[in-house]
Amino acid sequence: EDPSFDRGNCGNNRTHIANISLGVQTPDFTNPALRIVASDWRVSGIFNARSGGWLTVTTGRDIAATGIVGQRLNQVSDEVYGSKSLTNYFNPAAFAYPAPGTLGNHVRNSIEGPGFWTVDLALTRLLRVVSTQTLELRVEAFNLLNNMNWANPTANYDSRNFGRITAISGNMRIIQFGVKYGF
Repeated sequence: EDPSFDRGNCGNNRTHIANISLGVQTPDFTNPALRIVASDWRVSGIFNARSGGWLTVTTGRDIAATGIVGQRLNQVSDEVYGSKSLTNYFNPAAFAYPAPGTLGNHVRNSIEGPGFWTVDLALTRLLRVVSTQTLELRVEAFNLLNNMNWANPTANYDSRNFGRITAISGNMRIIQFGVKYGF
């Protein structure tokens, strides 16, 4: 057996990961009217972006007659991507079945899937009820911009959905409200 046959990218490896967080709080204003309207607001946000996971094009057939599940195909072209759209992420012409009794030459985890990004935001207002008691009003939005992140395309060459993206990754926009009484 050739140990280099299974070399490839780690499935959980991401080439690029970016996380940016921001937090801002308004000051306590001395002007009574301005203090009521503009003091004690907090805004915090997180931007998260990462490149896609690594994919391997496989077949459900046991072409090599080894009992190995998810055998790889032969990669016959370097142009492995289609239009990178929902219906054509892979180029089907870049792959072919290996000869009977052999394993394919397609390198494991060598195709990068779709990337992911989202923005989360929280807006909080702290109101003083009395000197030792507070009321916190909070609204949070996850995936604030409602960005649709694509899941990985179907990588089974035998599937009628080969190269198609049929799901999303992550959640659509979620907004939640909260009230906290501190004493």
